[in-house]
Amino acid sequence: GFPTCPKGCECSCFECGNPDCACGMPAGYCDNFPAFMEVDYIRVYQAVNESKHILGCSPEARPTKSFIDGHTKRYKSEDQKVPLQPISRGGSSCKSSEDCGGQEMGNCREGTCRCMDGFTGPTCLAHDSFYLNEDKQEIAVFEFNLMYLPASLIFIVSALIGGFFLSLLFFIRSRKKQVSYQKISKGPDVTKPKNNDEPSYQNSASRDYALPNNDKSSTYCVIDDRLIDQ
Repeated sequence: GFPTCPKGCECSCFECGNPDCACGMPAGYCDNFPAFMEVDYIRVYQAVNESKHILGCSPEARPTKSFIDGHTKRYKSEDQKVPLQPISRGGSSCKSSEDCGGQEMGNCREGTCRCMDGFTGPTCLAHDSFYLNEDKQEIAVFEFNLMYLPASLIFIVSALIGGFFLSLLFFIRSRKKQVSYQKISKGPDVTKPKNNDEPSYQNSASRDYALPNNDKSSTYCVIDDRLIDQ
């Protein structure tokens, strides 16, 4: 297996940066980390007539392009403007045509790869092809997505709305009770005399005062502090 355990080492762990694992690590092995790689192309193999396999890199069930567009900072460096750069057809530096895929894929001219028909990529190693029936997500021009709301926020908003309607109901009922009460008259108005004199409630023959209406009168008979019906 990898790596071969040297004699005299326990080889119980293989972790760069851990002094306890230094004995079992090959010399200079940890100098290769962290490793940085540039991906030139990716080749995907699919079975023929397999329903589980789909064509394309951003199908409807797994909308990869939509996710990348929504999280662009994760997929680009500081000097990049877009996550996915356009595919360049040739242009990589080369010393011989073998660096560009050979005579069938591309050739090296003046230290630069030039791709043949049907091949693309910086070093002409990828087929310049497309899917006939690609399964991809159709993005609408105007698309509205449902907003996710936590259950606690929904409960608080519902409680506030319920409390508002209850207070409104109590207010309407109290207003109806006030309207149902009959307003009591304050009694006959006293006509204010002319010449700014103080009004008098004593009977007077003066025409400046309004006399109470005594059209209806009642007579009672009391004997020995008892009311006698007539």
